[in-house]
Amino acid sequence: MVNIFKQTRLNKKLLISDVVEKLCYPSDVIESLEKDKIDFLPKPYNYYFAKYYAQFLKLDNIPDLLKKYR
Repeated sequence: MVNIFKQTRLNKKLLISDVVEKLCYPSDVIESLEKDKIDFLPKPYNYYFAKYYAQFLKLDNIPDLLKKYR
């Protein structure tokens, strides 16, 4: 199964460095989200990183996507 964060980023022709520059997130956070890791940071930080990355990518159905990070 393809990760929605990574798939959308690639479809938009964005590099991880583009995301890091815009969101001011460390690259390891973006890579963790794109590997479907949920325990890369303590809650609620992982939730908010995922939320703002999803908003940046303009993903659909963000509330459902974020359920696993709660």
